[in-house]
Amino acid sequence: MLALSRKKNEESISLFSPDELIDRVIETAGPSIPPMVEIIRHYSCPEQCINANETEIGQLILNILINAF
Repeated sequence: MLALSRKKNEESISLFSPDELIDRVIETAGPSIPPMVEIIRHYSCPEQCINANETEIGQLILNILINAF
């Protein structure tokens, strides 16, 4: 998390939907998800976008998801 908080090159920052990113991360993690685990998706802001490094946020979400398993 410390690496994610450091200043990064502005070129890697983009506007993206966190809901779509979470869906892609869950699909990527699919083979790692134990069969007895059910993921329930509940999005409260489906039309919101954030301005950040999509790759790093995706990696952070993936790490949290895998650690939760």
